[in-house]
Amino acid sequence: MLVIEIVHNLSVLIVVSLISGTIARRFDEQSLKNGILQGTLYGATTVLVMLFPLVFQPGLVFDGRSVMLSLAGFFFGPLTACIAAAMAILCRILQGGVGTIMEVSVIIASASLGTLGYWLHRRGRFPYSPLRFALLGLVVHIAMVLLAFTLPEALAWNVVNRIGLAIVIAYPLATVVIGMVIEEQKRRHKATLDLKQRLDYETGLVSCARFLQSNQPDNEAIPAALTIILKAIDVDRAYLFENFHDPLDGLCSRQVFEVCSPATTPQAGNPALQHVPWEPVFTPWRKQLEGNEVVQSTSDDFPSSVRGFFESMQIKAVLIIPVFTSNHFFGFIGFDCTREKRSWEAQDIALLRTAADLLANRLARHQNEIQLRQEQKLSSIGTLASGVAHEINNPLTGVINFAQLIHDRLPGDHAEQREYANQIIVESMRISRIVSSLLVFSRQEKQVARTEQVTAVLESIMMLAGRLLEKSFIEISTNIQDNLPPVICIAPQLQQVILNLLTNARDALNQRFPDYDPRKTIRISAAVVQTEKGPCVRIGVHDNGGGIPESIAQRVFDPFFTTKTSDYGTGLGLAISYGIIQEHNGRLWFESRPGEGTDFYIDLPAGQKPAPSACG
Repeated sequence: MLVIEIVHNLSVLIVVSLISGTIARRFDEQSLKNGILQGTLYGATTVLVMLFPLVFQPGLVFDGRSVMLSLAGFFFGPLTACIAAAMAILCRILQGGVGTIMEVSVIIASASLGTLGYWLHRRGRFPYSPLRFALLGLVVHIAMVLLAFTLPEALAWNVVNRIGLAIVIAYPLATVVIGMVIEEQKRRHKATLDLKQRLDYETGLVSCARFLQSNQPDNEAIPAALTIILKAIDVDRAYLFENFHDPLDGLCSRQVFEVCSPATTPQAGNPALQHVPWEPVFTPWRKQLEGNEVVQSTSDDFPSSVRGFFESMQIKAVLIIPVFTSNHFFGFIGFDCTREKRSWEAQDIALLRTAADLLANRLARHQNEIQLRQEQKLSSIGTLASGVAHEINNPLTGVINFAQLIHDRLPGDHAEQREYANQIIVESMRISRIVSSLLVFSRQEKQVARTEQVTAVLESIMMLAGRLLEKSFIEISTNIQDNLPPVICIAPQLQQVILNLLTNARDALNQRFPDYDPRKTIRISAAVVQTEKGPCVRIGVHDNGGGIPESIAQRVFDPFFTTKTSDYGTGLGLAISYGIIQEHNGRLWFESRPGEGTDFYIDLPAGQKPAPSACG
């Protein structure tokens, strides 16, 4: 009789599992709506099964409720289990009888044990398999047999003796059959979702590649690409951070682009994201990212150094993918989930890495284009400058000599004319200095590079510039590493570059602080740094001036570009400096904080004769 009843209930449960699968396909598995609908379905089915039970005696019945409730909790979680159990308990109380307490206890135990299995499965400790379903069914129905002893003793032993063995054999088998049906539906559903997600990813990557390979400016192309990825992988925030070197904090990072879902609070204007030191904030993840490994984490396992930082932005899960340009650790792209915790599978990460590679290619291409344009400008203008300088020099010498002759031979009562002649000499000398700069710029006279000690070069610069800076009330300090390795350079040219940087720093400070101010400081630093091409000596000139506005940052190294008046600048100083450092196989660049100051850096290969493009 019990077997017949189980077969009857089994058919009902299979039909219900099919309906359950249909609901799961319509709604997200973790959504509230899915939990409520599944709970209502399994609760209604449990009540239906309870209306056609195996009657052991009046008031004591057996049916498939334990199977249904345990599987409801196991596959769909606590919300579904609670709804279904509540409906079953209400029905059983209304039925009444001697077995009410026992059977309500069985309902609670079945739903609870199923939910326990759900949490174990979520943590990877109880995977779906026939053996796990059998184990779940066995535990639930052993509990049912034990709960029979809540009945009067004689009745309890009667139940155990007559159907106890059948309960712990037949019902676990039913659990296995139903569990396999539901699991197969969930597997097919997941496969369908995975396929759809992959198609969405690949479609998104195609669109992303189109934007990143376009000629649109970065501030249009990169946010558009990030928006596509954001929607494709269903996250709440996507962003790009770039690394930079700070003289005090070392390697730091700042946010340059961000896109968000409509319901997410943007962080683009957050000042805390414009200067994030890698040490100590990202210490736990730095080695992974520098090794080109992906980092993903949830609020459950955020390192203590970032926990408060992430919680302030309501981040519950994060995925960080490093970005490398020309083997240089440029920064990273990140994806935040603020609604719920989440993990990404290997195939998801592989596709997102492809997106990061596309972005890296664009950034590298952009950097190469800038460098190429700069080199072309320097080459063409250098050729022009050489010709112009030679054409001007000879007649200019004549102008100066004749003006001096007029000045010297004018009678003493011709003061006004003498002043005119003097102005001609002054202006001609200014032209002569410009011509000299042009000749340096064209670098017609080649000098031989030698092994030089950076410390000695900097000491000579300090002697030259010290008096000049004192006149402007500027305090100069140094932070020079001991035992710096030598570099291969032309010392006068390197001195020229550093002196030009110091002069520009002085002018920036004088513009921001016309008179004495304790903030008028320049710091010179020198240290060995490890780059992707090997060790370099990095020389830094740091000032507290007004900084370089973003609107002109791309033009700083352009020949003849200057923000100074014609009396103070020709626009050739930084262009010449850039060319000199390029010829030394080094790198000259800057980092500026508008309104706060500017840091110029020179990287030169350390300890050996440099190979082409040895630093960067």
